[in-house]
Amino acid sequence: MKATYLASVALVAILFAMLGPASAAAGTKSAKSNTDKSQPAKTKPDHSEMETYQGHLVQGDQGFTLQLNHDHTASMAWADDTGMTVNFIGTYTGENGNYIVKLTPNNPPRNSRTTPFTLFMQGIGGEETAAFSPNKSTVKLKVPSIMLMEVDGGNIKLHPPKQGSKTHAKSRKHRNTHKKRVVRHYDPGFHYIY
Repeated sequence: MKATYLASVALVAILFAMLGPASAAAGTKSAKSNTDKSQPAKTKPDHSEMETYQGHLVQGDQGFTLQLNHDHTASMAWADDTGMTVNFIGTYTGENGNYIVKLTPNNPPRNSRTTPFTLFMQGIGGEETAAFSPNKSTVKLKVPSIMLMEVDGGNIKLHPPKQGSKTHAKSRKHRNTHKKRVVRHYDPGFHYIY
């Protein structure tokens, strides 16, 4: 009888030893699941395009394309007068066409002398104007031309009429441009008014 009692006690001890870690693991899982439910779900920032602008940063360059994203990041590709393209990345603040965009060269070519700069954009009456300050300078240099090319309106992409198209040729802005004294067409995409 003593042997069977000892055997049953040993068996019960083995069962508790086996069940102990399992019940402890179950306890940690339930505690973990409770903490997971109490934490808010993390959402990724919306890195999709919000607005795209094109224009010329300085007189005689081949132009730039600036993209502003919903998560307040910005990117820009700029081609100088030789055709060398420099890519910039950065951030912006502001809304409704009025932005301050801080841009830094992203792996510029070796012979490039580009520096970080700040672009100051202002939308007045449907027209966009801009100026920029190189590096930490307080001097603002006027941007010769800048135009809104694309807007993300939720599920709809809005594209303003492209210059040179029939829709653009009929627009009031295009007709008013040609009422000025001198209009020089350096390329089919942009007008420079003097």
